[in-house]
Amino acid sequence: MDFKKNKEDTYTIKNIQLYGQAIIDLKNHRVEGFEILSRLILEDGQMVMPDIFIPIFEIENKLIEFDYHVINASFEFINNHKALLKDKRIHINLSTETLAQDDFYDFIKEQVCHVDPKNIVFEILENYGSQKIIRSVKKIRSLGYAFAIDDFGKGYSSFERMKSIGVSYIKIDKMFMDHMTEKVEDLLILKSMIAMIRSLDLHVIAEGIESQEQLEFLYSQKCFLIQGFLFSTPLALEVLLDQMVSIKKGVEEKVVSLTSDDILQKNFYNRGPVFVQKINRNMDLIPISMPLMTYLKY
Repeated sequence: MDFKKNKEDTYTIKNIQLYGQAIIDLKNHRVEGFEILSRLILEDGQMVMPDIFIPIFEIENKLIEFDYHVINASFEFINNHKALLKDKRIHINLSTETLAQDDFYDFIKEQVCHVDPKNIVFEILENYGSQKIIRSVKKIRSLGYAFAIDDFGKGYSSFERMKSIGVSYIKIDKMFMDHMTEKVEDLLILKSMIAMIRSLDLHVIAEGIESQEQLEFLYSQKCFLIQGFLFSTPLALEVLLDQMVSIKKGVEEKVVSLTSDDILQKNFYNRGPVFVQKINRNMDLIPISMPLMTYLKY
């Protein structure tokens, strides 16, 4: 794709369309809510993904304007569908550049008359950095909005720091799901992360769930909030609303299989002091006979 060709006309915020991907609550057999996702639609109908247009907006100093646009459009959509969304959590990604703006708190405060803050979860990356960002998060939380750490595991952070900032959700990065059936290290780290997050009374969301095997493991670890293609691809917001009932039906069908005796009897890697598991597509085997943290030292 030629980014320079007509970029001034086509790579503009006015061409942004909002999509959403369902977040599933396995424990209560329901659609918990959805994450707002942005797509840039060119005049010829071609869809441009965020990993392409976000860097362009950053170069052109349009990222803050983009964030404000997404928030305004998201809040307008929520306000127009209050009855259908009254018990849903809508996740909206937020850059640290926008959080650092002096007028952002006032902007968000003004929106309280249009949306109920308890319906909104702002997602930020774990490298949120400065004390100014932390103060901004705490002020916005005081209005009733919740925060989530997105893509957890890719950056540098600590559970203590995240607990102090007051986030409510931790979203574990997709890379851990991608490799959990191939690398025993990733599965053990994933299991440990879920346990630590839950021990801090935070909600854990697993991203990028695409297989029944991933689903079974997460359910066995009491990670009940999930997001991924297994239940729903990103859909235009109006389409997603229309699909809510069918998505919920799919959740109910899969939960029935998860609560069957066969699944409940699976212990995955928690099978005693010595056990053997397949760890890659070549069917290699590895014996594990030491605690997690001891193993990870080698």
